[in-house]
Amino acid sequence: MKVRGWLAAASVGGLLAGGPAFSSPLPSTSSGTHQARSNSKPSWSYEDPTHWGGACGVGKEQSPIDVVQPTSTDLPDIKLKYRASRLRVLNNGLTAYVAVEPGSFMTVGNQTYELVQFHFHMPSEHRIEGSGAEMEVQFVHKNTAGKTAVLAVLIRAGSAHPVLDQIWKQVPDVVGIENKAYDPRTKEDIWIQPINFIPIDRNYWVYPGSLTTPPCSEGVEWRVYRKPIEFSPAQIEQFRKWFASNARPVQPLRQRAILQSR
Repeated sequence: MKVRGWLAAASVGGLLAGGPAFSSPLPSTSSGTHQARSNSKPSWSYEDPTHWGGACGVGKEQSPIDVVQPTSTDLPDIKLKYRASRLRVLNNGLTAYVAVEPGSFMTVGNQTYELVQFHFHMPSEHRIEGSGAEMEVQFVHKNTAGKTAVLAVLIRAGSAHPVLDQIWKQVPDVVGIENKAYDPRTKEDIWIQPINFIPIDRNYWVYPGSLTTPPCSEGVEWRVYRKPIEFSPAQIEQFRKWFASNARPVQPLRQRAILQSR
């Protein structure tokens, strides 16, 4: 169920609009990366989200939200079959995201979606009973019908994440650069397993929402894990040096129901 290649798909959910295009590769660096330059630049910023276009100002089911008074019910398990992917990280000036090669899937009930990328926000975009977290990682999926489903994990300060530094080392300091990581000793690609950023406790909330960036298109299925994962304060501070604030404010819930697995 191949949705599309990783380069063509690397901007959904926090950054959805068709993937970035890359020009000819840049020379390799001594730190173990091959670089390519993106031809796309952000046309908006987080400085004033009230001026975003599209459905951002007029939509009725916008994301993110404050998770309040969820209804506990029986929900299908989230079944993840993520595969390891060659590590490629892009700095597009808005966040750092990891492009994922085809072959990783999420199944919920009778619906299957392919993972296309994951990216990070600071602070968390979703809040729980009014309380946010230091960060949030969002896993963006699409199915063959083009429907988007996002899986969100809140991030609290605590123990160092054992895999995160592999990603942080590859975040380009220059906007528009994509790094492909390799081991300079063996010249072999470095691989990343997205499942390492999923909490062991798989209980979740689910609600209908939208993209959290322009054009804020609706019809997105959001699932937010109830248990956070941890990054160390140093790992969180490193992200802050690149992207001090890249979270959309919470949006009105209106008449939407929030369901909670039990």
